[in-house]
Parts: sequence; C-alpha cells; structure tokens
Amino acid sequence: MPVITIKDIAKQAGVSVATVSYVINKSRFVSPELTGRVLEAIEAMGYSPNDIARSLRQKSTKMIGLIVPLLGGLAAVMGVVLLFTVVFGRKASFKGSYGMLGGTVCPRCALPYSLSLFAPRLLVGRLQRCPHCGKWALVRRARPDELAAAEARWRGDAAGQESSDSAGKRAQRQIDDSRYVE
Repeated sequence: MPVITIKDIAKQAGVSVATVSYVINKSRFVSPELTGRVLEAIEAMGYSPNDIARSLRQKSTKMIGLIVPLLGGLAAVMGVVLLFTVVFGRKASFKGSYGMLGGTVCPRCALPYSLSLFAPRLLVGRLQRCPHCGKWALVRRARPDELAAAEARWRGDAAGQESSDSAGKRAQRQIDDSRYVE
C-alpha cells in the first residue's frame, strides 16, 4: 500500500500543496469551499498525518517525556537506606534470630548481628554497620559455630561483665571503634 502524502491530496482536490497544509494545520484562513474539497479528498484517500515525519521536519514534538535516571534513582534509594541504617541501626538487645540472609560477626567488637538485605553487596561481602559498636565493615555470612561463640560473648557482655576501665581508656576505645577498618 503506497504512502499517501499531501501532494496526493492536493492533486485529488485540485489545490496547491500549501492550501492542503493550511487546512491540515489550521494555520491560515482557507475558504470554506477549498477546505471542504481538501477534507473530502483526505477522507476519500484515507490520509492521516505522520507524526514522526512531522516531528523530524519541525525538529520538535508535542510529547512530554519523563527521563528517570536509573543511577540517580538507585543512588537516592541507597542514600535513604544508608541514612535509615545510621539513624535507626543501633540495637539494644539481641534476639538470636538472623533473618533469611543469616548472621555475621563484627570484626571489631566480635558480637553477632543480622545481615541486612538492603546493605550494598560488594565483591568480598556486604558493607554493613554493626548495631553494637557502630563500625562499618565488609562482612560475610558467619558459620553457625562462629555465631554461637559470638552469642556467648554477647551474653557475657550483656550480663554486665564489662571490665573496669578508666574513663580515658573507654573514650579511646570509642574513638577506635568509630574508625573504619577492613
């Protein structure tokens, strides 16, 4: 089936190509008689304007497009998750349940905690913040025997078996715990 152009419409209606364009675009006044002839020819030939060709010729479209940058959206989601983890990450108690991803042991304080589904997964593990000491570390899922030993250490700390340190040593330990160590 051949493509029908406004030249074909103009030939059928006996008018110029400009007159057909004026009628289609309604950009200038055309007498009712010529408008009727052009519209009859358009209907008889089954012409419909090609919006793609029109937008290429005019170098603009009348469509509104939304561009959602994938990486920007992903970065925003990760930022919100990170902020949520920092603000609400510390846990006061340990329940012994690790969730579907399992548990891990903090390399700094040696206490157990659950792996978060929202923690960024890197090649060597997940970047996650310990809820006990607040330190960020790359961690992997721990074996059950490692978790059992860490739970025993946690229960000992929770029962009040904290060593009697001076205020200066305690402050130095808090500073050391806040540093990132692989």
